[in-house]
Amino acid sequence: RRKLNRVGLQEKSELVQLLFSNTPVVEKRGVTLKLFQAYRELALSRNKDASFWTIARVSALINGNHEILKADDCRFGKVDPDTTLTFADKCPLIDVLLTKHFDSNNKHPLLNLSYKEAVGEQANLFISFAYADNFIDLVDALELYLETHSKDYPVDTTCFWFDLPLNNQWTASDQPFEFWAKTFQDTVEAIGHTLCFLSPWENPSILTRVWCLLEMCYSPRISIILSRKQISSFQSRLREDYDSI
Repeated sequence: RRKLNRVGLQEKSELVQLLFSNTPVVEKRGVTLKLFQAYRELALSRNKDASFWTIARVSALINGNHEILKADDCRFGKVDPDTTLTFADKCPLIDVLLTKHFDSNNKHPLLNLSYKEAVGEQANLFISFAYADNFIDLVDALELYLETHSKDYPVDTTCFWFDLPLNNQWTASDQPFEFWAKTFQDTVEAIGHTLCFLSPWENPSILTRVWCLLEMCYSPRISIILSRKQISSFQSRLREDYDSI
């Protein structure tokens, strides 16, 4: 298990040494809201249609993952791996930032972020989502959650456990289900608070995914997050039902 001391966290050399000597497969580090916003900005710069950007598409086309290497069976069509954030290093995005873009002197050219801005030592909120969900709506939901819970989760220090930048998406499929079930259980229980992204609110995708249900079962505490668009839809339905009474 990776061990960090708080003094050492300020030194890139120690972090890099830990990365190559004793990094767990499932990370305990988390990422800040700034990284989600940077993903969003990069995605929309490539396709302005927000509805296009499912979490699966962000994983494949922006972050990069093993699926785009399938020669004839990639559901996203032909994708140039070199246009993704992690193909050159074939490691998690957080470790690309750690080794190449540690501080403000050398920010990532596409994300305009450094490791220090994007990554925290310990995630304190776990995000449960389905890959079919819309990424742009997810970012909006996270922004809204931090706005309304700023006392407990300050925007500058809150870190989320989110699969895309934290796990190695090029090798994740190499491990069996039993391995991931155990390691995810440990991670979810250790973090202690899961945000369940409901989209759409009337028929949430995560309730149809066994893996998401498993994450909920492991979670000591669960909160629901909705995008502003979904909240507006929910409120409209309430008004319609009330008027029909």
